[in-house]
Amino acid sequence: MWDSKAGHDRYLYLHRLTAYAHGDLDDLWSPLHVHHVDEDRWNNDPDNLEARSPADHTDYHLNGGAPS
Repeated sequence: MWDSKAGHDRYLYLHRLTAYAHGDLDDLWSPLHVHHVDEDRWNNDPDNLEARSPADHTDYHLNGGAPS
């Protein structure tokens, strides 16, 4: 997909497009990560997706899914 800010094509993952279409992301190229709540990367149901800051998302996974 064309990224007008970067001036070139970029990959766009389905879970990001789904989160954007359902209002969880304001910008497709947002630095936010889209987390799969049930940790099944193939489950792109909007109820299974949540936008998180990169730090929060990384921290979540490094702590075995436990909130820090």
